[in-house]
This record gives sequence, structure tokens and C-alpha cells, in this order.
Amino acid sequence: MPNNNKTIIKGGNIRYKKVEIQSANKDFADSDKIEVISLKRLGTTPLKEDVIRIMLDHSYFDEDGESVLTKNIKMWLKDLNENGCVSGMISELVYYSDTLAFYDKHKDEINEILKVHMEDSGLSIGEMFGDKWDDTDPLALDTLNQNLLAWFGFEETAHNLGLEMGFNL
Repeated sequence: MPNNNKTIIKGGNIRYKKVEIQSANKDFADSDKIEVISLKRLGTTPLKEDVIRIMLDHSYFDEDGESVLTKNIKMWLKDLNENGCVSGMISELVYYSDTLAFYDKHKDEINEILKVHMEDSGLSIGEMFGDKWDDTDPLALDTLNQNLLAWFGFEETAHNLGLEMGFNL
């Protein structure tokens, strides 16, 4: 069993540690337990933790872990930035039942990210999302806008994590 306290990469305030977890991805070996790199950050939030868990579940790595995982996460983040959740690349956020549950769980954090984005850009919510935003649902009480905000919250959080890891996205 590996040393679970061995720090293998450092970047900013984020530490990557070897840990053993249960994975939903059955493509790894015969066992559903795999060694992964877990991002640990002081002051992390539930939204960041869920994004990190999903990010790692979509990653692959070899025996040494470090180089392949780092490259894989960077490629994954670039794909997410270019294609977004709408592409279906985040299997955990494809169906409305999943995106609505994600939004409901993280709505306070997502709304804070949205508020900061709107303040920084000077754009209204309708201007930010264009014709994808349902103007008849300004409070995001219905499915379409909650789905859009779930994707927005996931994408922004993943992007910010990538920047914190030192990736030039």
C-alpha cells in the first residue's frame, strides 16, 4: 500500500496527495479501488470538492502518477474550456435530474460566482448567457436556467482550479 501522506506535486496553495478511493470508473484494473491524486486545499468548498472528484474520476494515470495525471488534467481542462458541459463530456452533468441536483446542492456558491462575474464584467445575466438564458425565469426557478447555472458553476470552478494549479488555460 502506498504512503498516503506522500506529497508528489505542489502548486500554489493546492497539494496533490496519493490516496486510495472508490471510483465509479470501472476501466481501472480489476478492482474498483484505485490510487488517485487528490487535491487538498485549505478553505476548500463543497463545490470545489465535487469538481475535483469529477475531474479525478475522468483522469487516467500510470504507475508513477505525476506526469500523466498532470498532463491529463490540463488536457481535460482545456477540453472543458473549449467545449463546455453542453458537449456531454461531464457524464455526471448530462441529465436534467443530475444538473438540477448539482445546482440545488451548490446554488449559494454558484450564485456568488455569478454575482462576481456580473460585477466584474458589467454584463447582465441575459448578456452573459445570450439566447440560452430564459428571460421569463429571471430567478432561475425552472429547469433550463438551473441547468445552465449548474454548467456555469462547474466550468468556472474547474477553470479557476486549473489557474490555481498553474495551468495557462
